[in-house]
Amino acid sequence: MSMDVDHDRFVRLWDGLARKLGIGDEPRSAVGRDLVEAYSSEDRHYHGVSHILTMLDAIERFEDRFQDPDAARLAAFFHDVVYLPGRTDNEQRSAEQLASSLLDEVEDAQVVDRARELIMATGEHRMSGDPSVDLFIDVDMSILAASWPEYSKYAEGVMREYSPVFGDQAYRKGRVELFLNPILARGSVFVTSTYAPLDPAAMTNLAREREILASGGRFDVL
Repeated sequence: MSMDVDHDRFVRLWDGLARKLGIGDEPRSAVGRDLVEAYSSEDRHYHGVSHILTMLDAIERFEDRFQDPDAARLAAFFHDVVYLPGRTDNEQRSAEQLASSLLDEVEDAQVVDRARELIMATGEHRMSGDPSVDLFIDVDMSILAASWPEYSKYAEGVMREYSPVFGDQAYRKGRVELFLNPILARGSVFVTSTYAPLDPAAMTNLAREREILASGGRFDVL
């Protein structure tokens, strides 16, 4: 799928959701432009438009399992709108941007509150006991169980986002010690029965990435 097609679909889906939520023409267009600009930034090698579209597709597929699927869609659009590698408050700042942009525009303010809750949950990626929150977390992490070519693009994309900030060696060390090793030691990624069957594929991908990073290798991105 071309970048232009991705962008057109992103805008179309945002417009449809915003209209459904009762957002007026001017704020709907302004927020849409802000979202496209954020996710199309040159430094977004993974956390960009395609990632949001993938999440929206999954939410559509599992719509009946979300308590409020429109809140999940709204959260997907905003959950990485602020994404600065190395910052620990990206989720909080993304949730705040959602609130500041739309709290007075959405007809049902509870949708915004629920979306903010979902965004904040992506910072920990831990089971909450709330089925909708847990499913949203798994949707966000579903890339970890993708085919290896797709996973390689993800892993390379994350490396390209972080390495300019921390340096190649520091990134490799931090990724292995702070992300890959803890998950591999736990033996699972997903927290819902919907995604749990994909854990073996995710573990295989994570172990392969760890081997590549630890050896100083690169990802074979097609």
